[in-house]
Amino acid sequence: MEHYLHHASEQICIHVGASLTVGSFFLGNIISKFEEKNPKIRIRVYVDNSKDIIQKIIDGTLDIAVIEGLVNSKDIISHEVYQDEMVLICGKNHPFASKKSIQLSDLKGKDCVLREEGSGTRDFLINLTERRGIPIIKKWVCHSSDSIINVVAAGQGVSILSKSLLIHQNNVVQIPIKDFSLYRSFKIIYHKDKYISSALKKLISAIEKLFNSAYK
Repeated sequence: MEHYLHHASEQICIHVGASLTVGSFFLGNIISKFEEKNPKIRIRVYVDNSKDIIQKIIDGTLDIAVIEGLVNSKDIISHEVYQDEMVLICGKNHPFASKKSIQLSDLKGKDCVLREEGSGTRDFLINLTERRGIPIIKKWVCHSSDSIINVVAAGQGVSILSKSLLIHQNNVVQIPIKDFSLYRSFKIIYHKDKYISSALKKLISAIEKLFNSAYK
């Protein structure tokens, strides 16, 4: 029994989910720092859009996840860990490129480049425009932020992405929307019936602290 318990303690594995924005930019450094301090805890990460990550939390496939966007399931506990700034982008030859800022209503009838259904980034843009009575044209649908940036740079429309993803991008123009604040929250989520082990509690605490210290 002692041998079994000792072996089991060295085989702790936590399955972590992340939405594409969180997984592609934020989570890598956080997981690396956690593993350095906790070498006996193995982490396995699954990255997908927010809708699919939420479903895997409900199914029990994932232990915890960090996503953006709304969580409507009563079976999921969520709490905010970070306020992510979003930004409108356009190509260098787009009519918006020469403006210092635009009004939200200026997006009416404009060609837009969106993420796929189920993406928190897509939901943010839809909530910002169509659900406020500002119809847009969904010209392109892409499954990655890199694709969106490339399509926007080619002059195919405008989009809204996390500002963090644009740090090293100089082929698109960032345009402020002066009458609206573009922020959304990142949330840690887990099933309401999930047993929070000491290892899982340690990881949740580390994610909260590292988001606070590294990205604020």
